[in-house]
Amino acid sequence: MKRILLIIIASLLAMSLNGQAYYASDTFGYSDVKVRLSVQGGLGYALGKIDESLGEDMANYQKSLKKGKSYGADLASFYSGYTLGVKYNRFNSSAKAYGTFTYDDGTTDSGALSDDIRYTFIGPYIGISSIGAESKHFVSMNYGLGYVGYEDYCEVITPFVLTGWTLGYYIGFQYDYRASKHLALGAEVSWISGSITKITKAVEGEPNETITLDKNEAQSVSHINALFGIRFFL
Repeated sequence: MKRILLIIIASLLAMSLNGQAYYASDTFGYSDVKVRLSVQGGLGYALGKIDESLGEDMANYQKSLKKGKSYGADLASFYSGYTLGVKYNRFNSSAKAYGTFTYDDGTTDSGALSDDIRYTFIGPYIGISSIGAESKHFVSMNYGLGYVGYEDYCEVITPFVLTGWTLGYYIGFQYDYRASKHLALGAEVSWISGSITKITKAVEGEPNETITLDKNEAQSVSHINALFGIRFFL
């Protein structure tokens, strides 16, 4: 992680030093921008490991849960090429199948298997940007730390809900093209990471159960996002 942080810091410093050189003067420059609201959506991909020991069918089922939708918003303020902001991002994937399940006592049962998984990131971030350059084009590199929530609305013949949370990292690269004084089109590639070792299982009509996982069995909430959206300059 230290090596990643050093690379991020070096990239941010390079952007700060060279931002003025990259962008020529143009209409609707960013020198007057103080606050930006971003709304965006796109695709996400979960980075957790596949448990191949469960067999080919279950491995394929897990793979189908890796791809999903992602969307969010953030509010940022700019100070001489530096960024302070707060971000919200939600990743969602789901899958459903039918099969026969074997329990620990050797008995079997048939029914539905489904998962509706949601990862939610909320937290502050800092960054370095080319906001001081007089150009329609704007880039920013951001780094943050915040809450990552995990929800899985499951069904293994009977429905139940798994929930948990952890502190996670956010790293994002943003690009905007400013179409007018108050509006731009933008894109972001981001990475959100974290893992959860304590999960609560809720079954209707029963007391909640707390499940503690070993480090090598921790529930990953790490995922990458490719997002497109609209930016409003306030």
